[in-house]
Amino acid sequence: MKKLALAAALLLTTAAPALAQQTVATLENGALPSTADGRTFTSNPADNRLNDNGTVSFARISATSPISTNGSIDIEGQRSRIYNNMTGLGIAANSLGSFTADYQVDNGGIASNPQSPAFRVNVNGSNLVSGFAGQSELIWEAANNGGYTLGVPGTVKAADLFWRQIVGQGFDGTSGIGSGAYNLRSLSEWGDLLGGSVLGIGVGNGGCPGNCSTFSAFADNLSLTTDTSTYSYNFGTAAATGAVPEPATWAMMLTGFGAIGFGMRRRKSKVKTNLALA
Repeated sequence: MKKLALAAALLLTTAAPALAQQTVATLENGALPSTADGRTFTSNPADNRLNDNGTVSFARISATSPISTNGSIDIEGQRSRIYNNMTGLGIAANSLGSFTADYQVDNGGIASNPQSPAFRVNVNGSNLVSGFAGQSELIWEAANNGGYTLGVPGTVKAADLFWRQIVGQGFDGTSGIGSGAYNLRSLSEWGDLLGGSVLGIGVGNGGCPGNCSTFSAFADNLSLTTDTSTYSYNFGTAAATGAVPEPATWAMMLTGFGAIGFGMRRRKSKVKTNLALA
């Protein structure tokens, strides 16, 4: 039995890293997520801005996603964002490896300058970079990574490039803060350069020049990988996700089935032995 318990523990450890695939079925509505364990995502009312056409932008979980059978984040309008709080997980920025996700843009908002979802990794840097440390948003946009086709699913790839928005200062540009072209680096390169810790991740339409009230896109399967762990999030409605076991649950079920089978084999062997002795 001790061997069986050890095997079960090893199986569970393998199946469930620091934070296994999380199914997010609801979004909080507040200034900040209420927990720091990375599992809670918030849609901030302050980010849901009034569009130029009088409608209100928003981000919500929708069951009508074209890229996922159980739903995803529906992003509508000029500026709408969701994000989580991962400070309680103690993720060092220099351990960052990559970020991946799925998305689809149905309306880019402005024909001459179409937008894409902006995927963010927030870092509280400890090193001076371009003269600034402190909080930065590392931002992925399709325009810097090959673009996209309207109505066709796209992906954020592990080797893609991010630009840096320094909170309160502006973007990190090639001609100084807020000017020139973006300084583009992979996520792991930024993490090594900035140091410090990871605050959280998010996605949304970050705002755009001119009228992009009609911007419409979906995002799902956000996954942040570090040197030791992977933090993955699937967004879907509660009704659609309730029956899907997480990896740790599958591991427990398989262990249980194995224990039952082991017990049945022992019992069958014992019955045969008793019959032989009779």
